[in-house]
Amino acid sequence: MQENNFILRFQKYFPDKLLSVELLNHPGNNKNYKAKTSNAQFIIKEYSTFQKDNWNRGLREFKTLRYLRDLGIKGLPTPIRFFKEDNIAIYSFMEGSLLRPEEVDTGDILAASDFLAKLHNIPPTSSIPEERTSCFSIQDYFNLLKNRLTNLATYNDSFPLAEELKRFLEEKFTPLKDTLVQELNSLREPVLPLNKQVLTPGDFGFHNILVEKTKSKKIYSFLDFEYFGRDDPLKQILDFLHHDRHKAISTKLRNLFLQNYLDKTNKREEFSKRIHLIDPLIGLNWTLIYLTPFTKETLNQEELLRTRLNKAKTKIENIRYLKSGFF
Repeated sequence: MQENNFILRFQKYFPDKLLSVELLNHPGNNKNYKAKTSNAQFIIKEYSTFQKDNWNRGLREFKTLRYLRDLGIKGLPTPIRFFKEDNIAIYSFMEGSLLRPEEVDTGDILAASDFLAKLHNIPPTSSIPEERTSCFSIQDYFNLLKNRLTNLATYNDSFPLAEELKRFLEEKFTPLKDTLVQELNSLREPVLPLNKQVLTPGDFGFHNILVEKTKSKKIYSFLDFEYFGRDDPLKQILDFLHHDRHKAISTKLRNLFLQNYLDKTNKREEFSKRIHLIDPLIGLNWTLIYLTPFTKETLNQEELLRTRLNKAKTKIENIRYLKSGFF
């Protein structure tokens, strides 16, 4: 019955008769459906309309995929049509499944690193908009932290773990942040110029990479370009390395990701100058990302809040600020 309702609802977007429409299990704010006609399979992506900053994630992703495919970038869904009034896009269906972090091997790491290097080697232009949380200066990184802290400030004192959250922020997070503000602002790092910025997906990782295993090789498909735009390449690389879903990937493989990326780009010298400055800021940002459930309606999920708060505590203990580079 539900499938019939989906067919009736989405038929108007297709010239050919829909034979089936299936709602896919997809974590996140959007809904993905697999649709079949007599001669093809498609993804119907229904984008969330809730954005505090009026970010049109659907239009950004659709235009990005069209732009990248025109440049000859492989491994992407084909954008077929975007229905702006309904915030719905139709894409080609990509075969494959997501890898669990412990399944990731050398070939997978190199494929992910190669893909990101290809994107980052595209010359950026001012006509390309900024990535949603782009950072081009040290102050931009601190503003990113400030915005997340502002969201956390709305958490009511009567809610679960409120007192423990408050103590953690006051005794652990804020002192480290303030130390970094003093240290890094004294360096007077310049704003990252356009020629050192890159075009990047934003939310990049194995949670957005489909892997199809054939008899002779693996085929990779890269998804989720809703936040695509210009950004600091270090921010994207360090986000990948710090990502919670990548913790189970060995240090050896994560180092290979970085080194292969540097071999395929011209960024080794630039990274050697700044990676030790940006790394602790990304660590602080991930500390606050762990605390995101404290900004949502999770009052009846104390177990989730406890898990996330413990992750934040562990994360901040592992943040390091070095006076010189990693290389």
